[in-house]
Amino acid sequence: MCSRWVQRPAKYYRSLPAEVVGPAPLVLADGTFDFLTYLEFGTYLLRLRELVQVGGTLCLARRKGLEDAFFPFRGDAFFRKELPQIWELDFAEPHFHEVSDVLIWEFRGRRPPEEADAARAKLPWRHLAHVFDFAGTNLRPPRYAWIPATFRCNLRCRTCSVRNSPPGQDISDELIDAIFDAVGEHLEWVNVTGIGEPFFARTWPHLHRRIRERPYRWMDIVTNGLLLREDDVREMMKPENPTILLISIDGARKETFEYIRDRAKWERLLEVIAMVRRIREEMKPGPHFVWGLDFVAVRDNVAELLELIPMAAEWGMEFLIVIEMGDWVQNRDFFREQALRFYPELANEYYRKARELAARYPFQVVSIPPDYTPEAIAAMKQLTEDRTPPRKPLISAARLFANWVVKGRVGRMVLKRALPAVDWYLTHPVGLPRRMRSWLRQQVGMSRYETLGEFRRVHGFCEVIAERIYFHVDGETALCCGMLEPKFGKFDPRNFQEHWNSPSLRDFRLMNLLGYPHGACFYCTLPYGLPEKNPENFIAAHRVKPSANRLAFLLRKLRRNLSE
Repeated sequence: MCSRWVQRPAKYYRSLPAEVVGPAPLVLADGTFDFLTYLEFGTYLLRLRELVQVGGTLCLARRKGLEDAFFPFRGDAFFRKELPQIWELDFAEPHFHEVSDVLIWEFRGRRPPEEADAARAKLPWRHLAHVFDFAGTNLRPPRYAWIPATFRCNLRCRTCSVRNSPPGQDISDELIDAIFDAVGEHLEWVNVTGIGEPFFARTWPHLHRRIRERPYRWMDIVTNGLLLREDDVREMMKPENPTILLISIDGARKETFEYIRDRAKWERLLEVIAMVRRIREEMKPGPHFVWGLDFVAVRDNVAELLELIPMAAEWGMEFLIVIEMGDWVQNRDFFREQALRFYPELANEYYRKARELAARYPFQVVSIPPDYTPEAIAAMKQLTEDRTPPRKPLISAARLFANWVVKGRVGRMVLKRALPAVDWYLTHPVGLPRRMRSWLRQQVGMSRYETLGEFRRVHGFCEVIAERIYFHVDGETALCCGMLEPKFGKFDPRNFQEHWNSPSLRDFRLMNLLGYPHGACFYCTLPYGLPEKNPENFIAAHRVKPSANRLAFLLRKLRRNLSE
C-alpha cells in the first residue's frame, strides 16, 4: 500500500512501544518534512491522507534537534504543537510519543473523507486543517472578484499613481465577456475599482451590464463621484442591484479638496452628494444600497477629518473609511513629504480624535487606522534621521567589483554556468554537520521565494488569499487589489479552474497559511488586510535584520540579475 518514499523512514519505529501499532492498517511516514517549498509539504500530507484507510492509523516520526524559522514545518516545535491541528478532523485519536531522540505522532481512527471535509468547510480559513484544501486542486472558485473598469482617470490626484503615469487602458469588452462566461456563475460580489475612475471607462456600460445580468449580485465601487449621473444612481438603488458606493473625498474644505484632487471641483462634488441624497429619499432603497466616503489621509488634510465626519453623518453616509497614502513610485516626492507614516505622532493625535468623534454618529462601518506603536515611531525616527553609518572603503570596493562581475558579459556567462552547481550543492550538502546542512538548505530554499526572510512569521491569515481574485485590465491575474504583484499568469477562460488551482497559487496559499505572506502584504492599507491599516506597526513587529539571511538574499539577487 505504501510507496517506497513513505516506507523509507520505518527504521525510526524499531524502538516504539507495542501500543503504537493499532489493529487497523498502519502507514509509517517520515515526519522530517525536509522540503524546500510549501507545496511539496502540502502534497506530501495529501498523499499520506490518501494512503490511510478509514479506521486506519498514521504514524509520523522524526529525529529531533532541528528548527527552521522560515520553513516552520521542518522544525521540532511545529511537529510537536501544530501538526496535530492539521490532522485533527481526519483522525479521531492523536497520541504523542517521544522515544530517545525520536518524536512520534500516532493518529488513530481515520474518519471517512466526506465527514472530515464537511467539518473542515466550517472552519475559518486561518485554521491549519485547510492545508489539504490549499494543497489540493479542488479549491472552490472565487465568489468575489475585482474587475477594474480602467486604469485611466478624469483627475490627477496627488495621492494616486495615475498622476505621473503614462496613459492607462480600459478593460476590453472581450475580456469582460471571457471573465463572466467562465466564472460569472460563481461570483456573488464584484468590485469594479482599479487605479482609475470606473465611470471614465469607455467599456463601463458593458461591464455594468454583465454585472447586473445576475440579480442580487453585489457591486462595490469607489469613485470620485464627479461623473455620476442620475440614471446611474437610480440603477444602483433598485432592490435587485445591491451596491456599496464609496465617494473619495480627501478634504472638508474647497481649497484642500481641489489641491489634493487636482482637476476636481468642490461645487460639483456637493451637487452629486445632493443628488444621491434626493434620489435615496425618493426611492428608499433600504439595506441594499449603502454609501460612504473614502478618505486618503496625508499630513495636510488629516486635521480636516474632524470637520468631514459630521458632514458625512449629515449626508446620511453609513461607511467611513480612512486609509493612508501608499508608496507609489510615480508619486514618491509627494509621498515622502506628506505620508503620515513619517509623522506618526500627528497621525495618532487626529486618529484618536476621529474615532471618538465618529462614535457619536450612527455609522455602520468606521475604519480608521490604529495608532502607531512606540516601536513603529522609533523606526520612523531612525529612518528620517538617516543614521546609516558611512561605508568602509574596502566594502564599497568589493560591492563595486561584484556589480561589475554580475553586469559584465564574461562575468554573467561564468555565473550562469556556476550558479546551478552551487545551487545543487547547497541543496544537497555533504560532509557537513546536520545543523549546517539544514541551514544551507533553508537559505537556498528561501532564495527561491521573492520576499521570504525579510519578515518573521505572522500569526494570522488574510482570507482574501482563499476566496478572491483580481483581474488586471490586460488579463493578468492577482489575488488582491492592494497586492497587484505577484501576478499569476494570464487569465484563460477555457481552463480557469486549472489556473485557480495552479502550483504557484497553491504554494502561495500554503505559504500564507503557515505564516509567511508575500512582502507586499506587510504594506497593505486595506481594512481587511493583516496590518489592520497600519503597515508601519506590522513591519516594526516582524522585521528581520538583513544580516540574518545574507546568503539567501545574495542567491536571490544573483538569480534576479542573471535573468534580466
